[in-house]
Amino acid sequence: MIVNSNYDTRLKVIEDDIINSIKPEWNKDEIIRYVYLYIGKIISKNVDFFYSLGRKLEYKNYSFDKLKRTYESKRITNLSVICKSSAIILKRIYDRLGIESELMETVDYNQFTDEETKETLDVHHWFLCVTGENNKKYFLTIIPDLFFIQFNMKTKHFANRIEYYREVDGKKIQVYKGPEIKNTVLTEEEIEKIDEKIGYIIPYYIEEKNGKRKRYNGYDDIFIDNLKMYSRKNTYLIELGYDTDFFKDITNYKVNNLTIEEYLNTQKFEMNEIDKWIEYIKERASFYGHDPEQDKDVNGKIKALRKTLENKDAKKYRKVIGQLGINFVDEKYKIDENGYCSLTYIEKKFEYLFPKFFSCNESVKPLTSKFTGLAEKLDFIDMFIENMFPELKEYKASAGIKINPKYSLVRNRIQRYVVYSTKRKKYDIIFSIDNSNTYYYFNPISGKFAKIGNLLNLISDEFIIVSDELKNRMREVENIEKPTKIL
Repeated sequence: MIVNSNYDTRLKVIEDDIINSIKPEWNKDEIIRYVYLYIGKIISKNVDFFYSLGRKLEYKNYSFDKLKRTYESKRITNLSVICKSSAIILKRIYDRLGIESELMETVDYNQFTDEETKETLDVHHWFLCVTGENNKKYFLTIIPDLFFIQFNMKTKHFANRIEYYREVDGKKIQVYKGPEIKNTVLTEEEIEKIDEKIGYIIPYYIEEKNGKRKRYNGYDDIFIDNLKMYSRKNTYLIELGYDTDFFKDITNYKVNNLTIEEYLNTQKFEMNEIDKWIEYIKERASFYGHDPEQDKDVNGKIKALRKTLENKDAKKYRKVIGQLGINFVDEKYKIDENGYCSLTYIEKKFEYLFPKFFSCNESVKPLTSKFTGLAEKLDFIDMFIENMFPELKEYKASAGIKINPKYSLVRNRIQRYVVYSTKRKKYDIIFSIDNSNTYYYFNPISGKFAKIGNLLNLISDEFIIVSDELKNRMREVENIEKPTKIL
């Protein structure tokens, strides 16, 4: 539908599509929300602009004139935006819909100085104030919501609170220019009702002990909920257990030419055959260093396994046999008895789970294909890793690790860097655990994921290192005084 490269025309097509999609029965709040979600699906944060402000792209940095044009221009030229241009896009659409809105500018700013001319550019943060039902004023800041919208999650910055003053060192500092606006904050429940009305989500109910609970098709927050549950319930270690020789041995056991799983699925299994299998499990457990006569945990799980089969409880059987397999996972891949997460533990879990959840190195598109730009991909990856490693949020998990207060405990253990390919004109991502010399390369477009023992196997003249932390790391590793590229 949107094919013209001239964005003025392109924006007009987008606006027309939005206006034609709006239902006559929707009120102002619902229309405001619909536009916000629609635009959030197609724009992306202009990382080139922000990296250039930080002088991170070497000879690919924007010139001072281009930075100034990008920041000050009211003519939108593409869908890669900064906070100001994103607010202008929303305002332009609301104007066409007859909905009152106002661009808001913060008092604080970052100043950029051109090294040659010494000209300065003051870069303020911008957001939008829009007037909805009953003249209620809502603040919209769409840029940090882009990855939420593009993954169909609940938003965090639609009609949220922005205070007129904030306190710094005991002093009240004005946050945004102009007179104070008494903005209205919409609760999560109020936004859910709007999203249900405009068809963004569809409600359904699940049975729980205390009655029915309302859930929604459309919100993919369930993905994160499932990830949290996956991490909490030892699922990762259970899957490592599936991969052990012990587990393969006991599940390859045969009864009448049927694997034990096939035999159990007949529902006519005999306990005398099961007892033969149980004896085989004990023999294999002893062979792999966990004699049931000495290991109470293994012995207890084997007894529980027999009991569940005696009760023909297939669901519990799978759970018990999975928990049994954990005992045979190499101890170095587990959290130690004091709760500390070693480098080996984190590396193993990361290299196992990240490609699994992100569909790396597969024929299908990677999970990051849902997002329009690098910033949105990075925001989602950061949230994913935080939820993939809840154990790292415990203080003992990182005891002895030098903590940078700028980052979370998780980010202090798992470093995430950005590099830019000058050949492909695309950004790639590199991970490292505890600043070790083992790196993980990820191409968020193709989904390629690879473990590399030496960064020089990847970085060459083709790449610009964007992240300052990685530049510093390479200075340490290569003892280069002032590198601009890795040669």
